[in-house]
Formats: sequence, C-alpha cells, structure tokens
Amino acid sequence: MNLLEAKFLKCGFKYVIPLDKELIRTMPQNSLYWAVYIKIISEHLGYFPDELHEEFKLMFNSKRQQIYARG
Repeated sequence: MNLLEAKFLKCGFKYVIPLDKELIRTMPQNSLYWAVYIKIISEHLGYFPDELHEEFKLMFNSKRQQIYARG
C-alpha cells in the first residue's frame, strides 16, 4: 500500500493518506509533464530535460509520496 503524506510547513501539521493503488501518470499527464513543465523549467534553469527529470525523480519519487503545502 502506498502512503501520501501531506505536511503544512508553517504550522507543522501533517497527515498520512493510505492509497489503494499505485500512483501512475496517464499518457496525457506524461505528455504535459514533458512538453510543458520539464521544457519550461529546463530552459529557465539551463538544464537538459533529461537532467532535470532525473533531479525531480530524486527529489519527489520516494517510496512515500509527499505533498508540502503552505499553510
């Protein structure tokens, strides 16, 4: 079972949501990720798209998915 953890940085409140299925991007979501988000951010920061994707994987693709929200 996967866990989705949310944490509010200002107040320190956090909670965990158990998920019944694997978090997988759909084909349209994957196209949007590469064509828009990765392209724009990599151009702005001066990275190659594949380099940025690898960095994002290290930052965000852990066994426990986490969401950080400002609260």
